[in-house]
Amino acid sequence: MGLRRHMMLEIELGGRRRNISIAPMPGESGRFLATLDGVSSRVDWHRVAEGRYSLVFLDDRRTSHDVEVTSTPDRHVVDIHVDGGAFRAAFGGRRRGRPGRGSDAGPGGDPRVVAPMPGRVVRVLVDVGQDVTIGQGLVVVEAMKMENELRAPWAGRVAEIGVAEGVSVEAGRVLVVLDRPARRE
Repeated sequence: MGLRRHMMLEIELGGRRRNISIAPMPGESGRFLATLDGVSSRVDWHRVAEGRYSLVFLDDRRTSHDVEVTSTPDRHVVDIHVDGGAFRAAFGGRRRGRPGRGSDAGPGGDPRVVAPMPGRVVRVLVDVGQDVTIGQGLVVVEAMKMENELRAPWAGRVAEIGVAEGVSVEAGRVLVVLDRPARRE
């Protein structure tokens, strides 16, 4: 699974199909920008053995994961095992006739930031009406004994917060809605 160019994957998490866009970071060997449901993260991805990889999220916590990728009879589909869980990924995001496009994460795209999997809201990092910058932390969700900071996919203003600290959320639950881009004056 060599990642030398932009790639689209369709995965199923929490009973919901999602698209992941993975693009190499120019000039940074082994580093990629991964976008799931409009939330982008910088990651370090290296092969450690046949079908086994090291994945490190390059955020403040630098969480790391051992990933195993196994083939299936369909050459466009693989099974991915990570942290005791498993899911299936289809290359190109073309299952069930879906186009191979990523999330249109931008001011004209889906303004919602949603929970990528079931979990519990640990912290809400923003307030309604607050201007945020691209990549700024919005909400921290604990899932599978790990804290995941969901970040702003673009600069904008927080229009709505759909959760509170301590609340359990299901996959796909709207956490934050971003409004128009923040204006620089």
